[in-house]
Amino acid sequence: MALQLIYGNSGSGKSTYIYEKVIQMAQADRRRNFYVIVPEQFTMQAQRELVQRSQNHVIVNIDVVSFERLAYRIFDELGIQNTVMEETGKKVRRANAIYGHPDHDFMMANVDRLVVGENAGLECKTASAYSADKWKDGHIPESYEIQCHHYMAVTGADAWYIACVVLGKEFIWRKIERDEETIQMLIDIESDFWQNNVKADKMPAPDGSKAAEELLQKYYGSSEPEKMIPLVDFDEKLERHAEISDLQDKLEKEKKQIEQEIKVYMEDAEMAVSDLYRVTWKSVTANRVDSKQLKADFPEIYKQVLKQSESRRFTVKRAERA
Repeated sequence: MALQLIYGNSGSGKSTYIYEKVIQMAQADRRRNFYVIVPEQFTMQAQRELVQRSQNHVIVNIDVVSFERLAYRIFDELGIQNTVMEETGKKVRRANAIYGHPDHDFMMANVDRLVVGENAGLECKTASAYSADKWKDGHIPESYEIQCHHYMAVTGADAWYIACVVLGKEFIWRKIERDEETIQMLIDIESDFWQNNVKADKMPAPDGSKAAEELLQKYYGSSEPEKMIPLVDFDEKLERHAEISDLQDKLEKEKKQIEQEIKVYMEDAEMAVSDLYRVTWKSVTANRVDSKQLKADFPEIYKQVLKQSESRRFTVKRAERA
């Protein structure tokens, strides 16, 4: 099948088209497995959309994966499952299903493996050698531990194993016992989010993440010209915003100065190395379209290739006092 690019403005139906197309292809050929690759934070949303749109609300040969989980699948093909079995003595098998909580239909789980002979599952991770310290002394990164408790909440498992291949360094595995207090806390938090944000179509409180920024663009992508509202109870936060901006400017200037000092030292050398660092300063050739000349010389072609996009620019200025 040839590569097909689907593009359009936000809300134009790109995701809906892809979901329905994948479901159609999966139902037509149940012998093949189909993968939908999405960012980590959108895996549950994509799974729910596919389940709700599918016949009988069941998806058998469609798997929603993040890039991290896809990396694990690649490692799996290279024998990571054998490594898990050799190191732990556990026999594991593919789940081949998306699980749903019996009482809370908004809670779903796409698990890596189930452990044969135990009411338990296995979650596999990969990490760079620089992330090894997060696993020291029996520690498990909190986000991964919460993920495993979510799986236990959905599947009813008594425990969950987590294995991590630290690239180029070592294989680590831990066992997480079921904690009813943690599970109840997760159910409460997820129920609140489902009822008061998802069903209410209300954006969660901003947290500074890229996902929050994308959601803001989705909810409030266009401004109403000339509309002005009073800014209440934000003066303290804006003072802090100004402090951070000033600090960023100072740090950026210091960073640039260090880079410039190294460039003076390197002169025309492309690379400089020490025991701790490797610095490159390479010549790069870039080809760009001169849009002004294109518009002047070929106005019709310019109109044909012109792509209009809309965004909102956020600026902060200190008010002038009378």
